[in-house]
Amino acid sequence: GWASANLCAASANDAMDALENAIQVVRDAAMARNEADEADQRAREALNDAKTALGALTSERDALERIVNRGNQQVETALSQITVQKGYEKALAAALGEALDAAVSGQSEMRWTGAVSPEQSLPSGATPLSHLVSGPAELTARLDQIGVTDSAPDMVDQLKPGQRLVTRDGHVVRWDGFVMEAGAETAASVKLKQQGRLQDMVSEITEAEQAVATAQTTFHAARERRETARQAAA
Repeated sequence: GWASANLCAASANDAMDALENAIQVVRDAAMARNEADEADQRAREALNDAKTALGALTSERDALERIVNRGNQQVETALSQITVQKGYEKALAAALGEALDAAVSGQSEMRWTGAVSPEQSLPSGATPLSHLVSGPAELTARLDQIGVTDSAPDMVDQLKPGQRLVTRDGHVVRWDGFVMEAGAETAASVKLKQQGRLQDMVSEITEAEQAVATAQTTFHAARERRETARQAAA
């Protein structure tokens, strides 16, 4: 009788241990499922955020491209063929103004045909705009005679015929006495700013596309873990 009672007690203990273990397994599975659900939710939100950011950038790019290219379908303007060092957009726009909308060579009514650069130097301390801009050779003679300097107003007396000076913020003084104060926003300055933004967006969109790809991979992995956790908890 005593041995039988001990055996029953041992069996009961084993059964209790097995039950507790089973309950713990269920709890662990439920916890793992909850954690997987939360990770899946975070990954899905991160993917949606990445797609939204990419969509905003591509929409901005498409809108800017339509604006920049408006009216230029038939004529490739000087502006569309110029690249200017960052920070000198206002100087270029102020110095050349609407002449940037002229075509390069061809038969357009308003066009740049090129010329030999005059053999006359700019005032000491002025950097030729041609050193800060890359574009058609037809503009070289003009750009060679435009100096960029922070002290343009103080150097006007040193200018030779045909020359002009411009500051980075767009203050222009010309050899013949013409002056344009900085801050006079022109159509050319707006277009140059838009073109600069388009150039910046190339790398921004590439980064955004990579972010979407990374978020997509993370989301797929989280979704697989969630399904595995749900099956284990079933």
